[in-house]
Amino acid sequence: MAAMITAESCAWCGIPQRGHGQRWIVGIGWHGWTAPDKALISLRIRARFRAKGWLPYFCPTSGEVEHPRLGGFTVCCSRPDLHCDPTLVRRP
Repeated sequence: MAAMITAESCAWCGIPQRGHGQRWIVGIGWHGWTAPDKALISLRIRARFRAKGWLPYFCPTSGEVEHPRLGGFTVCCSRPDLHCDPTLVRRP
């Protein structure tokens, strides 16, 4: 069974520190557990929240930032594949 990647898992392979030991991965080779930097931790946390639907998103169809858990639309448009992180959107 694959280990769940947590925010604090190894920076190289995503395996938690407990039980990591020495691991081999292509491109890196043998390595011990390596602490992730703050940027990687932040990316992992945001990815987990986004996967659970807990982060706001920008809907280009409506032109609004919506949050599915805080009164956002249940179905705001027919193109949810276009929804993106609101921090990536430039507004005039």
